Amino acid sequence: MKTSLLKKWWIWVLAIVGVFLFVSLLNPADDHADTRPASSASKKTTASSKPASDDQKVHAVGEAAVINGVELKVNKVDKSASENAGFSTPKTGNQYYQVNVTLTNKGAKEINYNPLDFKIKAGGNMTDFDEFAVDDDNRLETGSLTKGGTVTGNIVAQAPTDGTVELIYTPSFFSEKHLTFKLQ
Repeated sequence: MKTSLLKKWWIWVLAIVGVFLFVSLLNPADDHADTRPASSASKKTTASSKPASDDQKVHAVGEAAVINGVELKVNKVDKSASENAGFSTPKTGNQYYQVNVTLTNKGAKEINYNPLDFKIKAGGNMTDFDEFAVDDDNRLETGSLTKGGTVTGNIVAQAPTDGTVELIYTPSFFSEKHLTFKLQ
């Protein structure tokens, strides 16, 4: 006697386990990690003096911030990057922003990093840091950091020469949490 495929109990168990795995991938546990500034991550705060979390604050160049166990520091911004430095000519009204960043794994798990985790925001438009200088030996590549690991490199994008320009770092594709650094 043959039974239909839907009446076999083990198929239902596999389907339920598959759904749970899919949901857990969409909501990683690291989303609830410490998002306070690196300088105050170990300080206790009272309920009346609760500071804004890093994913809601705009940081300055030279300041470090932590999100999902990753510390990000924007070391410097070179807005004078020109064709002479290995770049092509930017669009009319734009200039290149070469941003030197340092990522440090402050968490217990290995983390992945990618230049596409960064966006440049100007005038309501966000674009990737997908430009590069031909002679830049310090370009940030794709890789992984183990606990305590650090990497420093340059990312390059173009944006308008005037107005507010910000770097947006989103370490997880599955989360809306991000860090914001004012570049101009």
